[in-house]
Amino acid sequence: MSLFKDCDYSDTAEINDRIRAYDFAPCAEHGVSYLEGRVVAKGPINHPVNGQPLFDGYTIEIDRRLIGGIPEEVPEGEKGFVPFTAMMDFEGRVTRLD
Repeated sequence: MSLFKDCDYSDTAEINDRIRAYDFAPCAEHGVSYLEGRVVAKGPINHPVNGQPLFDGYTIEIDRRLIGGIPEEVPEGEKGFVPFTAMMDFEGRVTRLD
């Protein structure tokens, strides 16, 4: 039985909602890693330098980051990108916090 599923998180949140997006399925082996923040845009995400389309997803203003279970400082105004779908997706990868 596979942990990975076909998931589409495009309807999980709207602009101004807060979301949590896991980097990978939480497990004791590597700790929990995720971003939290307010959705500032949703739709196509383009490469920041050459403008090439990358994927559809959320653009969030990050206000919390946990890497391997350890909180990391987030510079004010830092943005992150969360794909609506992922190749090795799992249930609950993106959740609305509001």
